Amino acid sequence: MDVVKEKISDAIGDRIEEVMNDHGLNYRSLAAKMKKSDTGVGNVAKGSTIPRYDFIKSFMEVFPDVNGHWLLTGNGNKTGDYKVMKIDDYSVREISEFVVTNQKKFLTDAMFREFLDKLTFKRMLEIEGSGE
Repeated sequence: MDVVKEKISDAIGDRIEEVMNDHGLNYRSLAAKMKKSDTGVGNVAKGSTIPRYDFIKSFMEVFPDVNGHWLLTGNGNKTGDYKVMKIDDYSVREISEFVVTNQKKFLTDAMFREFLDKLTFKRMLEIEGSGE
């Protein structure tokens, strides 16, 4: 593993171990919750392996309160201080109202700002192309 990948896997592994410790879990108990092998979980937590998408997804399903941005980058709060929402359970209006009500939290989040910039740019191109 090259140096950059090693640093990334170590950092993510450290954060995974931090969450495990917060919840009093070991590799085997976390693996059981995630329905993964304890060896695989141990390798990721020790930084020997960079976690794949399915690992991160399973981890986030077990710990929905953990901020995924923090888990991957170390930036932001470890846990989100806003309600976790499943889009299927809400109307577009309810989601929009939630975003507006919590706009300060959203606008200070780098990942959300990047998404908003991309969405705005895409909409500008659509308007330009349609002659609106």
